[in-house]
Amino acid sequence: MKITYSKVFNDVLLIDLKKNSDQRGYFVESYKNSFFKDKIDNEFVQENDCFSYHKGTLRGLHCQKPPNNQSKLIKVTSGKIFDVIIDIRVNCSTYGTSESYILGPHESALYIPSGFLHGYITLEDSTTVSYKTDNYYDQRNEVVVDFLDPDLAIDIPLTVKDSLIMSEKDKNGTRFSDFLSPFGDNE
Repeated sequence: MKITYSKVFNDVLLIDLKKNSDQRGYFVESYKNSFFKDKIDNEFVQENDCFSYHKGTLRGLHCQKPPNNQSKLIKVTSGKIFDVIIDIRVNCSTYGTSESYILGPHESALYIPSGFLHGYITLEDSTTVSYKTDNYYDQRNEVVVDFLDPDLAIDIPLTVKDSLIMSEKDKNGTRFSDFLSPFGDNE
């Protein structure tokens, strides 16, 4: 594993996963506590797998408010995604700033600390995203912000821009200008 720090956020990490391949297939060590323990201060308590049938499936932008705020370790196990994070820590100089990544199967993992909105769009059919969280999901503390809000100006890949598939929850997300962040100083 090799870590690359975000160009924008000093606490977001892109982890290149080492894939060992031969005629049988491949092996990837996607998480190793001893590797991460001096780089992130999280104990992951929940793991989620999310499968999307079709290219263009949009999920997000989501986060959990305190006391259920979550840091996440995201990886793609099949397919490919356009992944977006937005800083919502109100007292940070990067508040409202976004960064995007293209993540493919077992190539890299993305560590997102608490205090960020997160969402993604599948770029291929039959895509599975797996992510660990350091706190449990609680629907009462979920925040949904409109991924397509023009004020966010997220540069959606042209290959999926006109064919997005969304849940009602995501279609009705809050505009960013109306969003009141529950995160203060670098929580």
